[in-house]
Amino acid sequence: MTMTYRTVLIDLDGTLLDSNDAHASAWATALRNGGFDVSFADVRERIGMGSDRLLCELSGLALTDARGQSITADYAHLFETVHLRRIAVLPGARDLLARIKHEGLELVLATTSRREQAMKLLEHAQLMTPFDHVVTADDGFGSKTAPERVLGALKQAGATVSETIAIGDTPYDIAAARAVGVAAIG
Repeated sequence: MTMTYRTVLIDLDGTLLDSNDAHASAWATALRNGGFDVSFADVRERIGMGSDRLLCELSGLALTDARGQSITADYAHLFETVHLRRIAVLPGARDLLARIKHEGLELVLATTSRREQAMKLLEHAQLMTPFDHVVTADDGFGSKTAPERVLGALKQAGATVSETIAIGDTPYDIAAARAVGVAAIG
């Protein structure tokens, strides 16, 4: 059976950019600064699940708690001031994006990053132009494993489940796609 895809949902961190360790390091430091005894490894295995779930699993806090907001703000500051400038585009990422566009497919960036952070990453990596749509945590579709995230990206792109394939680097990316019946490549 041959599948014909019209839309590609692609993750940013870890899929296009070598940024997962940077996120883990910033989160680990922010959580320790906030009084939680977590290791880099504790955080690293959760990268890709979405900030709300990561924060809750490692601290018991919600993003809406004052302490959770403080830790999240510290993470964002650390990531942007310490780590961002060292993040590189993964080998083959630009070629992959060019190939997707050459094939005439609609390209949707679907990330759990906040819009401001995603735009800074895209600008730093010089990857701004190839995307038809950018869906971020600010679009309110829930954490990465929530089916609403993928459905929201599909809605924003005007795409159907059967015509879409998702590309990601973590089990959370694959779980989100599969939860709504979207084919996925990990």
